Amino acid sequence: MQKQSLNLAIFNYFIFDLDGVIYKGDQLIDGAVDTLNLLTRHNKTFLFVTNHTKYTKGKLVRKLRNLGVELTDRQLLTASDAAIDYIKKGKSYFRSIKVNLVGFGGIIEDFRSEGFELTNNRPDYVVIAWDPEVDYEKIYLATRNVREGAAFIVTSPDRYIPSERGFELGFGTLGASVAYATGKEPIYIGKPYPPMLKSAMTLMGAKREETVIVGDTPETDIKSQYLAGLGGSVLVLTGNTTEKDAMALSGDHVPSIVLSSIKEIQKYFSSYRFKGERLE
Repeated sequence: MQKQSLNLAIFNYFIFDLDGVIYKGDQLIDGAVDTLNLLTRHNKTFLFVTNHTKYTKGKLVRKLRNLGVELTDRQLLTASDAAIDYIKKGKSYFRSIKVNLVGFGGIIEDFRSEGFELTNNRPDYVVIAWDPEVDYEKIYLATRNVREGAAFIVTSPDRYIPSERGFELGFGTLGASVAYATGKEPIYIGKPYPPMLKSAMTLMGAKREETVIVGDTPETDIKSQYLAGLGGSVLVLTGNTTEKDAMALSGDHVPSIVLSSIKEIQKYFSSYRFKGERLE
């Protein structure tokens, strides 16, 4: 099913969301590997992105490889990576950066491995990520630190994230409580906001107009096209969005193309003669 006309074969760079696009839970989505291999044969560059912070990049890379996806470490970017990149670019001093991190799992390991000091005592930054163990005290301390002048970062605006229970409260939902209590808007890092998209395009050496994003969630994946000025967007119906949902989209949630799955990308290359050419 197609909403607008866009020839995907002319794009040189592809950004893929993971859950709902490449896999669903622990199951590879049909046609995903064949599609990625096709892009490689046509000299296209692609990178995977995820707003989730539960897992380290290394663990996600291993998961993809176990599912049959060939990639290097530089072909995957998490919201944790993008947040670290954002903070380091703004660093103007040589001492250890102090971070009050409300998070769980991989992001804690990621921040520690990059040399950040994790503390609730007068941090430079408050960073809100996914945390199933969040409680009153964590939110209170984060709020107090933001009120006292710490920079306020939320890894992504997601209201919820998919899980075995149907959904879990997202990063944006947790961050909203601190924003409400302090009256301060956070800096959002993950999709659809520019920090993560800029990091992704830097990793690929991509130009915005040559890049298309493929995702299953209009308010994060598709909106990225508009906020980051990308050349196009593809909404697939193997994740969070149904065909009925797609037909009701409007404004900056409207994708360039709606496809039943990533497998349908292959049809755009069926009559495309590969000459090693790239979009100029």
